[in-house]
Amino acid sequence: MAVWTVAQTAQFLSAIKNHRMYAAFHLIALRGLRRGEAAGLRWCDVDLDEGVAVICQQLQQRNGQIVAGPPKTPHSMRVIALDRSTVAALRAHKERQRAERTATETGTATADTSSPTATGTRSPRAGSLISSSG
Repeated sequence: MAVWTVAQTAQFLSAIKNHRMYAAFHLIALRGLRRGEAAGLRWCDVDLDEGVAVICQQLQQRNGQIVAGPPKTPHSMRVIALDRSTVAALRAHKERQRAERTATETGTATADTSSPTATGTRSPRAGSLISSSG
């Protein structure tokens, strides 16, 4: 497993700033969430005004199904602080989801807006985003 430098992480996040998966990658890269934890994060677990998120579940693929379960270890259940840039990324993502929900209600789009990291469509693999970021 390769570990990115601060400069590589910043370059990647800058390159995907407008991508629908930006909030998820931001949480993973800058707040230390595992992929399953980011996927399992729900808006009810996030308090943007207080700047905290409760990590209490993860999503995993089992037997071809996506299932929710507890985090990897008991110590993985935690409350994390959200810095200003993370709160801003999540607020922007929430607004994007609100706009997509409005479009869905008017019959012009389809979106899943139940979680801070929901994308509404099957997202591309991280590798394709990494490749396109330089």
